[in-house]
This record gives sequence, C-alpha cells and structure tokens, in this order.
Amino acid sequence: MKPVITQNDNGVIKESIVSEKNTDCFIINKITLSGGEYTPALNNSYAVYIATNGSGKITGDNYTKEIKK
Repeated sequence: MKPVITQNDNGVIKESIVSEKNTDCFIINKITLSGGEYTPALNNSYAVYIATNGSGKITGDNYTKEIKK
C-alpha cells in the first residue's frame, strides 16, 4: 500500500496509510505538523498517537498531554 495525502494545508499533512477501502476494522493515518494544529474526528472510537520526531501537545475534553520523541 502506498500512502495517499488527504490533507496538505496550514502546516498539516495528513496521509492515509490504511483506510476503509482496505478494511472496516481500523484506519492508520500519518499526521505531520509544522506549526499547525490537527483535531481528529474520532466519532466514538479510540486512537493511538506516536511522536517520531519533535514535540507537541495533545488536547481534548478536560485533557492535555505534552508529548515528545
């Protein structure tokens, strides 16, 4: 599978690695931030975030977590 860029604006690049076209069990996206912000639409689902370089912050309802490589 080859990643497909689904968003590239305002410092955010979103690449779809595994999508609903491949399986209805899960999806895998790669999000690259360069000074931008990204808010995922989780719709009653779960997510795993991995920082591979740099640092940032994950913020949600009553939740904030600093992350770094």
